[in-house]
Amino acid sequence: MHPTDSQRIVEDRCESARNIATTVRNMFKRNTEPSIGTLEAICRGMGMTLPQFFDVENKMGLTDEQKSLINQWGRLDEHQKQLISQLVEALADKA
Repeated sequence: MHPTDSQRIVEDRCESARNIATTVRNMFKRNTEPSIGTLEAICRGMGMTLPQFFDVENKMGLTDEQKSLINQWGRLDEHQKQLISQLVEALADKA
């Protein structure tokens, strides 16, 4: 039996979460600081950017609606992100 697209998405997210947890656990165990590359990988796995990761005081001035969209974006797979990007570009061209 082959997994469905939604099953693959869930499996990919679980794998990503495991990788992030392992990376963070190893950093604490070894008492090391993360590199920029490691932080970027952790952020990617959590569906956020480095600026968002460090923006604890919301200095970017995002509205609640924008924050919600970014959070939802982070849960999409790459194909879904491409589709949404194409839709937004098409709508913006018509505006």
